Amino acid sequence: MATSVGWQTSASAIEIAMDRINSERLIDNIDINFIYVFDDCSESKAAGLSSKLMMDANVSAIIGPTCNAAGLAVVNLAGYYNTPVLTWGLTISSNFIDTARYPTTVTLVPVAKSIAAAIHEVMIQFEWTEFVYVFVEDEKCGYFRDDLEQITADSNYTSLSRTIQIYDQSYTNLVRQLEKLKTVSRIFTVCLPEAGDIKRRFMLAAYDLQMTTEEYVYLFAGPKSTAYQQTSSTGDALEYGLIGIDKRMEEYRQDYCKNKPENDCDFDEMVRFIAEGATSGLLNSRPRFDYLGSLFFSATVISTIGFGTSTPRTQLGRFITIIYGVVGCTCCVLFFNLFLERLVTGMSYILRSFRERKNRLRLKEPGNKPVTLLINNEDFNESSSSCEGHLDSWRPSVYKVFFILFSCCLILLTVSAGFYMAFEEWVYVDSLYFCFISFATIGFGDYVSNQQDVNRKYPELYRFLNFCLLTLGACFFYCLSNVSSIVVRQLLNWMIKKMDIKVEDRSFLCFKKKRRYMGLGLRPPKGYDMTSERSSVDYADGLLSLKEFLMNNQSSMIMLQKQLIKSAMKNVVENEEQKISATRVGPMGILDEAFGDEP
Repeated sequence: MATSVGWQTSASAIEIAMDRINSERLIDNIDINFIYVFDDCSESKAAGLSSKLMMDANVSAIIGPTCNAAGLAVVNLAGYYNTPVLTWGLTISSNFIDTARYPTTVTLVPVAKSIAAAIHEVMIQFEWTEFVYVFVEDEKCGYFRDDLEQITADSNYTSLSRTIQIYDQSYTNLVRQLEKLKTVSRIFTVCLPEAGDIKRRFMLAAYDLQMTTEEYVYLFAGPKSTAYQQTSSTGDALEYGLIGIDKRMEEYRQDYCKNKPENDCDFDEMVRFIAEGATSGLLNSRPRFDYLGSLFFSATVISTIGFGTSTPRTQLGRFITIIYGVVGCTCCVLFFNLFLERLVTGMSYILRSFRERKNRLRLKEPGNKPVTLLINNEDFNESSSSCEGHLDSWRPSVYKVFFILFSCCLILLTVSAGFYMAFEEWVYVDSLYFCFISFATIGFGDYVSNQQDVNRKYPELYRFLNFCLLTLGACFFYCLSNVSSIVVRQLLNWMIKKMDIKVEDRSFLCFKKKRRYMGLGLRPPKGYDMTSERSSVDYADGLLSLKEFLMNNQSSMIMLQKQLIKSAMKNVVENEEQKISATRVGPMGILDEAFGDEP
């Protein structure tokens, strides 16, 4: 037998069976002895051990082996020495039931052909015509696939839609494979290894994809009824199938530290080193810092994405990364601002062209003639005409630009997600998640493109396209975020204006002092006519009092005050244009210049 097949669960059953046989006196006067040998599913080892058992030990029968390759080697020798062999465990090859070739062989478990025939009868009973076979290549599932394909080919009723072999047994890969099969079939015949918890991970992936409803059927092919083991339903261990990892790590630690002192065992350090190497991509055979790899690393540094898959490993490399990051991030921000300026300028030009075309079409309609307006500004000694500089002062609506940018980002996001789904073999939702995290320069690092050794026809071209997509996506998302800030600012201004309530009764403001009049001239009395241009008063003696003199000159004083205030305001506006503020520099300054403050 093999230590991994049947030893822990079946060896003790032999002793229990012998105790019951002796207690019930089923076989009297017969002394039965057992010899345990381990072939570990090795064909050569099984042949050598069985030869010694039959020639040297002169055994009456052999129970085993438990694996197909080792079993075929033993039954051939047993036929020559005329020794009975009772195969069990994973020996499900249909060759064992060929009595002409192996007359002394008896199988204690159903063979693959019997199981395939049983599944075929189940299909006919429930009128299922198509199904999918999902398997992992091992001692039993490979033989079962051959017999299932043979029976299906000979049948006129059922058909095998697709055969999927699982190489990567991780939870993520199982989700990806089931996502592809979700629309192919509703009937799944599954053959997975007994060891480990891959069956539980398989059903967990089906549950997360909502494929455990009444529409789906799963037939687990095997010689015993161990579909999957139900374990804890909380924590990350359920999500990624890590139940029992502590036990496995302890077994590995014992094997690694078997011949070493307890204080000198560096197992934990080795595991930590391997984990860091896997995270940094050192276990990947493809070079990380070739030209395209270095280009990808440089882009993730200056764009502040920082996936973390490629990192400098030496002190010199880390020092150079600091210098490069300081200069590169500054240049990257400048590049983003220039891209924002050019993109907004281009959109403004296009929208202005549409507006001019719309105006020209409107003027061509009968009855619509242009009207010339002449505006004079006496306060600032300026004048303008509607015939001069047509649409020079026109600015596009920020909402139109926001809608165009949002549409472009949405299209880029969906197309890029489809691109990564095809090349990285991800689920579409995972691809969409990766694109958003990358374009928004968040960069968690849980999903990173071009990290798996996937067979591609043009790997260098894919790496270049990956770089271009990430760069273009980051630029567009930067523009969208800045334009969105303008929209949010205008929304806040609108809300503040709506909440600006005028209080008529201020008697409750007892602590607020009255404000004094700060004007430069005299306030006119109540009922005084401001349009009056009275310059003199005819009195008998021809003299005016001080009060009358001030009343006559009050209109000219008010005009003087108005001119002084407007002149001061003009100087304030000119000084404000020369100051540095948040709305004068950076992306806010670019967008204010393009759209203005008004919506």
